Amino acid sequence: QMCIRDWIWAGCASSPPRQNDPDEAPTARQAPEQTDSPSTEPDESITAESSLLINAEDSTKLEDYSKAIVLLERAIRLSPRDPNLWIRLSEGYLKKEEFELAEQYARKAIVLSRQNKETQRRAWLQLANVFEKTGNTKEAEQLRKTYRYRTS
Repeated sequence: QMCIRDWIWAGCASSPPRQNDPDEAPTARQAPEQTDSPSTEPDESITAESSLLINAEDSTKLEDYSKAIVLLERAIRLSPRDPNLWIRLSEGYLKKEEFELAEQYARKAIVLSRQNKETQRRAWLQLANVFEKTGNTKEAEQLRKTYRYRTS
Protein backbone atom coordinates (compact mmCIF):
# COMPACT_ATOMS: atom_id res chain seq x y z
CA GLN A 1 0.00 0.00 0.00
CA MET A 2 1.34 3.39 -0.99
CA CYS A 3 1.86 5.97 1.75
CA ILE A 4 0.66 9.53 1.29
CA ARG A 5 4.13 10.91 0.60
CA ASP A 6 4.73 8.28 -2.10
CA TRP A 7 1.63 9.12 -4.06
CA ILE A 8 2.24 12.85 -3.67
CA TRP A 9 5.51 12.43 -5.50
CA ALA A 10 3.94 10.00 -7.93
CA GLY A 11 1.35 12.68 -8.70
CA CYS A 12 4.15 15.14 -9.49
CA ALA A 13 5.68 12.72 -11.96
CA SER A 14 2.43 11.85 -13.67
CA SER A 15 1.40 13.36 -16.95
CA PRO A 16 -1.07 16.24 -16.92
CA PRO A 17 -4.76 15.36 -17.01
CA ARG A 18 -6.17 14.85 -20.50
CA GLN A 19 -9.09 17.21 -20.03
CA ASN A 20 -8.69 18.93 -23.39
CA ASP A 21 -8.10 15.83 -25.53
CA PRO A 22 -10.58 16.15 -28.44
CA ASP A 23 -10.50 12.38 -29.06
CA GLU A 24 -11.60 11.59 -25.53
CA ALA A 25 -15.27 11.35 -24.70
CA PRO A 26 -16.42 14.33 -22.64
CA THR A 27 -16.74 13.72 -18.94
CA ALA A 28 -20.09 14.28 -17.32
CA ARG A 29 -19.50 17.17 -14.94
CA GLN A 30 -22.66 19.11 -15.63
CA ALA A 31 -25.31 19.77 -13.03
CA PRO A 32 -27.51 16.74 -12.44
CA GLU A 33 -30.76 16.65 -14.33
CA GLN A 34 -33.80 16.75 -12.14
CA THR A 35 -36.28 13.90 -12.48
CA ASP A 36 -39.40 13.06 -10.55
CA SER A 37 -38.79 9.33 -10.51
CA PRO A 38 -35.73 7.57 -9.14
CA SER A 39 -33.42 6.23 -11.78
CA THR A 40 -32.23 2.65 -11.77
CA GLU A 41 -29.04 3.70 -13.59
CA PRO A 42 -26.24 5.51 -11.74
CA ASP A 43 -26.33 9.27 -12.13
CA GLU A 44 -23.43 9.94 -14.48
CA SER A 45 -23.46 13.68 -13.77
CA ILE A 46 -22.25 13.06 -10.21
CA THR A 47 -18.61 12.08 -10.49
CA ALA A 48 -16.75 10.12 -7.84
CA GLU A 49 -14.67 13.22 -7.17
CA SER A 50 -17.66 15.52 -6.73
CA SER A 51 -19.30 13.00 -4.41
CA LEU A 52 -16.14 12.86 -2.29
CA LEU A 53 -16.00 16.66 -2.18
CA ILE A 54 -19.63 16.95 -1.09
CA ASN A 55 -19.06 14.41 1.68
CA ALA A 56 -15.82 16.15 2.72
CA GLU A 57 -17.68 19.46 2.96
CA ASP A 58 -20.39 17.83 5.07
CA SER A 59 -17.75 16.32 7.37
CA THR A 60 -16.04 19.70 7.71
CA LYS A 61 -19.34 21.33 8.70
CA LEU A 62 -19.73 18.65 11.37
CA GLU A 63 -16.13 19.36 12.46
CA ASP A 64 -15.11 15.78 11.62
CA TYR A 65 -11.84 16.91 10.07
CA SER A 66 -10.27 13.45 10.08
CA LYS A 67 -13.06 12.11 7.87
CA ALA A 68 -12.91 15.17 5.63
CA ILE A 69 -9.17 14.63 5.18
CA VAL A 70 -9.65 10.97 4.23
CA LEU A 71 -12.26 11.96 1.64
CA LEU A 72 -10.07 14.74 0.24
CA GLU A 73 -7.13 12.33 -0.03
CA ARG A 74 -9.34 9.98 -2.05
CA ALA A 75 -10.36 12.86 -4.33
CA ILE A 76 -6.68 13.73 -4.78
CA ARG A 77 -5.98 10.17 -5.91
CA LEU A 78 -8.50 10.81 -8.71
CA SER A 79 -7.15 14.29 -9.59
CA PRO A 80 -3.64 14.64 -8.16
CA ARG A 81 -2.88 17.79 -10.14
CA ASP A 82 -5.91 19.79 -8.97
CA PRO A 83 -4.53 22.57 -6.75
CA ASN A 84 -7.97 23.28 -5.26
CA LEU A 85 -8.00 19.84 -3.66
CA TRP A 86 -4.58 20.46 -2.13
CA ILE A 87 -5.76 23.81 -0.73
CA ARG A 88 -8.74 22.09 0.87
CA LEU A 89 -6.52 19.34 2.26
CA SER A 90 -4.26 22.00 3.75
CA GLU A 91 -7.30 23.65 5.35
CA GLY A 92 -8.33 20.32 6.87
CA TYR A 93 -4.92 19.73 8.39
CA LEU A 94 -4.81 23.31 9.64
CA LYS A 95 -8.13 22.76 11.44
CA LYS A 96 -6.66 19.60 12.98
CA GLU A 97 -3.65 21.70 14.00
CA GLU A 98 -1.28 19.50 12.02
CA PHE A 99 0.71 22.48 10.86
CA GLU A 100 3.57 20.74 9.06
CA LEU A 101 1.18 18.90 6.72
CA ALA A 102 -0.98 22.02 6.33
CA GLU A 103 2.08 23.95 5.16
CA GLN A 104 3.31 21.14 2.91
CA TYR A 105 -0.02 20.88 1.10
CA ALA A 106 -0.44 24.64 0.75
CA ARG A 107 2.98 24.72 -0.91
CA LYS A 108 1.98 21.81 -3.18
CA ALA A 109 -1.10 23.81 -4.23
CA ILE A 110 1.08 26.84 -5.01
CA VAL A 111 3.28 24.77 -7.33
CA LEU A 112 0.32 23.12 -9.07
CA SER A 113 -1.58 26.38 -9.56
CA ARG A 114 1.01 28.17 -11.65
CA GLN A 115 -1.38 28.19 -14.64
CA ASN A 116 -4.20 29.87 -12.70
CA LYS A 117 -3.31 33.10 -10.91
CA GLU A 118 -6.51 33.23 -8.85
CA THR A 119 -6.04 29.68 -7.57
CA GLN A 120 -2.40 30.44 -6.88
CA ARG A 121 -3.45 33.54 -4.92
CA ARG A 122 -5.80 31.38 -2.81
CA ALA A 123 -2.99 28.88 -2.20
CA TRP A 124 -0.64 31.64 -1.02
CA LEU A 125 -3.35 32.97 1.29
CA GLN A 126 -3.81 29.45 2.69
CA LEU A 127 -0.09 29.37 3.42
CA ALA A 128 -0.51 32.73 5.18
CA ASN A 129 -3.23 31.13 7.35
CA VAL A 130 -0.80 28.35 8.27
CA PHE A 131 1.93 30.86 9.11
CA GLU A 132 -0.44 32.84 11.30
CA LYS A 133 -1.50 29.74 13.26
CA THR A 134 2.14 28.77 13.81
CA GLY A 135 3.04 32.20 15.18
CA ASN A 136 4.83 33.44 12.07
CA THR A 137 2.62 36.51 11.89
CA LYS A 138 5.15 38.70 10.10
CA GLU A 139 5.41 36.36 7.13
CA ALA A 140 1.63 35.77 7.15
CA GLU A 141 1.04 39.52 7.04
CA GLN A 142 3.49 39.93 4.16
CA LEU A 143 1.80 37.18 2.13
CA ARG A 144 -1.61 38.70 2.74
CA LYS A 145 -0.34 42.12 1.73
CA THR A 146 1.06 40.66 -1.48
CA TYR A 147 -1.87 38.40 -2.43
CA ARG A 148 -5.03 39.69 -0.74
CA TYR A 149 -6.09 42.17 -3.39
CA ARG A 150 -4.56 40.63 -6.47
CA THR A 151 -6.90 39.29 -9.09
CA SER A 152 -5.30 37.57 -12.06
